[in-house]
Amino acid sequence: MQGEGRHETFLDLLAQLESRSVEPDCALMLQAVWALVFLRRYAEAAAWLARIERACGKGKSAGVRLILHTTVLQRGVIAGLRDDEADAEVFVRQWLAGPPDPDPFHYGAAQTVLAYAHKCNGRFAEATQSLREAQVKFEEAPSPYGLMWVRVISAASLLKAGRHRDALADSASALSGAPAFTPGAAGLAAMLRAIRALLLYERNQCTDAMVEVEAALPLLPHQGIVDAMIAGYVAASRLQAARGDISGALDAAAEGERVGLARGFVRLQLTMVAERALLLLRAGDVEAARRMASDHGLLPQGPQTNLHRDKAERLWARLDLAQGRPDLALQWADSGIARARRSHQQHKLAELLMLRSLALARTGDTEGGHDALMESLRIAASNGYVRLYLDEGVELEGLLRRVVDKPQSPTPAFSYARTLLLAAGAASARQDAAPADQERPTERELQILCLLADGLSNGEVAGRLVLTEGTVKWHLHNVYAKLGVKNRTGALREARTRAWL
Repeated sequence: MQGEGRHETFLDLLAQLESRSVEPDCALMLQAVWALVFLRRYAEAAAWLARIERACGKGKSAGVRLILHTTVLQRGVIAGLRDDEADAEVFVRQWLAGPPDPDPFHYGAAQTVLAYAHKCNGRFAEATQSLREAQVKFEEAPSPYGLMWVRVISAASLLKAGRHRDALADSASALSGAPAFTPGAAGLAAMLRAIRALLLYERNQCTDAMVEVEAALPLLPHQGIVDAMIAGYVAASRLQAARGDISGALDAAAEGERVGLARGFVRLQLTMVAERALLLLRAGDVEAARRMASDHGLLPQGPQTNLHRDKAERLWARLDLAQGRPDLALQWADSGIARARRSHQQHKLAELLMLRSLALARTGDTEGGHDALMESLRIAASNGYVRLYLDEGVELEGLLRRVVDKPQSPTPAFSYARTLLLAAGAASARQDAAPADQERPTERELQILCLLADGLSNGEVAGRLVLTEGTVKWHLHNVYAKLGVKNRTGALREARTRAWL
């Protein structure tokens, strides 16, 4: 049961043993910890770890020592699922330095956690190597569940590195293999779909991205890889903004922030704060955006973590551009560019180079701005970034037109500028045509509409469908856009007119 990821079934069988006054041995207790860890029930896992130490602490046999040593690995896995890569790496390296463990699942788990830590620190080649070793061990076990974890961490690592084409192919391959084993796979599939949603959005495949978000959102709040959670909530927010629904976009970002706060995931919380501030800035409320950034410590100067600085520099580059301070914007962009080069994060580097080009153009350095934009476009062309440029607005579109109009030899960057301008024109045409009212509701949207028609509140709908209230709001914003209305009363009236209900 445990090897296939059937954690609830395993724990139920264990409870049946204990109900018959059968004391589980240390090996079974160890499996109980694995089950609770992967179900995110960390307090219960800690209680079982203490129980193992009490039961086995005085034993001196090789088997007992090995069981106690495995608890070190389990603490590393818990740290990883809590997004604490520093402790995760310390525990795993301590385990790897200990006595050899004959269980290939344990070695696979150790290398997967190590890959996660490498990914967090921008050591992408080392992450790939660790994932290869983990895959070999999980195949030896065999553990389809472990192999799916390898694919999730791989997709997250490729996303962070900015290798979007590879990440899309990798995640598609993983999902196509998922039906071979269904127990325990739903949460892993949700994380893969969340990552795919952001990748598809960035490629301007918004309809496909919407499908992936809808599939991922119900399970996303309960997952343990923050990169996937960030991808899902950012995609949900930006998809609403792309259709012109800033209120819906802010709601989706606020839901991600709430989940981050509830789960203690600072990285998720701060990313969604930055996303909300960016939405406000793009909506024209510069003061509200500045205030939100300042209130949450997203400042490019002063004592702060690398996480704060990373989010703050890109946000304040845009804020200073909006407030007519291109010199300061250039300072923040250049600082971020240096770090992005060191960490080999291509999407982040392309974004910062784009901001540098905007800042230099504002200072009158058109040649420097052109060079920065061309480097950004070279990176984008090889990875398929589109929305990065479309979402930046008309000023960036003007710089792209200068690239196309400037006499030069055809290059990948020049060709990609033309591709982006065509995509921008197509997006504007779609908005002008306003085809949203021709869209059909999804099955989930119809479920929500039917429950609203029965008089249920958002909270009651969430409880009935086992969703968060924020997810219900996200679906409602989609329904409102499709029906061309602004509230639930209008939605119900229009849905009946169209025979949706």
